[in-house]
Amino acid sequence: MDSHEADGIFSGLLREGEERRLAGDVLFEVCEADVAGQGHKLTLAVGAWRLARALGWSRGPVLLRPVVHLAAGATQDLAEFAAVLREVGRARMDFDLAARNVAPIDAVAQNTFDIALRVGPDRLVADVIHGLKRGRSGSGYADLLAATASQQLIGNPAALEPALFCLAARFVLGFSRTPTHLQALLLAARIVAQVVEGSVPAPARIADADGGLRDLAEAIRGGDGRGAAGLALGLVDADHAEALAGRLVREAVREDAHADGGHRLLYASWAAEFARIVPGPALASLAALLARTPTSRSVAGVL
Repeated sequence: MDSHEADGIFSGLLREGEERRLAGDVLFEVCEADVAGQGHKLTLAVGAWRLARALGWSRGPVLLRPVVHLAAGATQDLAEFAAVLREVGRARMDFDLAARNVAPIDAVAQNTFDIALRVGPDRLVADVIHGLKRGRSGSGYADLLAATASQQLIGNPAALEPALFCLAARFVLGFSRTPTHLQALLLAARIVAQVVEGSVPAPARIADADGGLRDLAEAIRGGDGRGAAGLALGLVDADHAEALAGRLVREAVREDAHADGGHRLLYASWAAEFARIVPGPALASLAALLARTPTSRSVAGVL
C-alpha cells in the first residue's frame, strides 16, 4: 500500500476507541513481523503509541505518522518471521488456544528455556512453542525473554535493540487478546538467542544508599559500564531499587536525546517500569547502557 494512503486510513481509525484498538492491532502485527533494523519498527510503533496514549490522543495521527510511513514504505526483512512460521507449522500450534494460557513459568520451563537458549534460535523458538502448547502463559514467556535480554545487555552493548524489541513485544501481548501477537513473542525468542552474552560483574558491596548512588553517578559519567552495573546490582541487593530507579532516570534525562537517537531515554522509561518485575537485570542493564552511551549537552546545556 502507498504510505500516504495508509496514513489517511490509519489516522481515520484513531478517532474512536474500538477502531483505535483495531488500528493498533494491525499496526503492531505489521511491525512485529518485520525485523528490519533489528526489529526497530516494533520498538518505534510501541513507543509512539504509548506517547500518543499518554497525551490523550490529542496528537495521535501526527505522532504515529512516522511509524505508518516506516511500516508501509521501508525495506522489509521477513526472514526471521518465515523461520518462526515454519516452527509454528511444524508444531501445529493453535494461536487461539495458546492465547488463553494462564499457567506460570515454573522451574522446569525455566530450565528447558536456559538449555535451549544456549543451543540457538530454532531450539529456543521450539521450546517456547512447546511451553505454550503445554498451557504456559505468553505473558510469562514475555517477562522471561525481556529479563534475559536485559541480563544480556549488562555485558553486551549489542543487546540493546533485542532488549527493546522484547519489552515492546511484552507491551503488545498485553495490548489486546489478538492471538497472532504471540508471533512477536516467538520472534523475540529468535532475536534473543542470537545475542552473545557478555560477562556480568559481581554486585558491589553497598555500605549506605547515598554513598552507593554517588558512586553510581560517578561511574556513569566516567563511562565505566561494568562499575555502574555492579553498583546497580549491589543497590538492588541492598533493597534500594526504588531510589536507584529514580537516580537512573534522572541520569538518563541529563543528556541530549540526539546523541544516541533517543535510545537511553526510551530504555530508561521501559526498564524503570520493568524493574517492578526483575529489578536486578532491568536496572543494572540501564546503568551499564547510560555509562556506555555517548553524551552531549549541546541542547540541554542552554536550557
